[in-house]
Amino acid sequence: MKVDDKNEPDENRDQPNEEQPLHEAHDHQDNLVEVIIRTPTGKWPHSFEKTEHISQVIADAISHFSLEPGDYKLERKSTSEMLDPHRTLVSYHIQNGEVLNLIPPDGGGQ
Repeated sequence: MKVDDKNEPDENRDQPNEEQPLHEAHDHQDNLVEVIIRTPTGKWPHSFEKTEHISQVIADAISHFSLEPGDYKLERKSTSEMLDPHRTLVSYHIQNGEVLNLIPPDGGGQ
């Protein structure tokens, strides 16, 4: 009796596709932008989600540098534009490698 291959269960059907993690990792990288946060105390290259709000980028930088809480601002070095904390990185078309200056509450440094 000949076995019909179409009726046999596909052993690989429920198995994860080996390419899927690579594809998902690639998609995840497409959603990231690497910037350099510059403060009076140093530089911090870091990858953020492109949809991250500027306010969260500021909060992460304050935490990373163990800075005192305050009304910090983020400035795009290439244009000297102050970034609105309610907007996202992608809304400014921030590119990989861009430098963002973290401006202390008193405006000093940099």
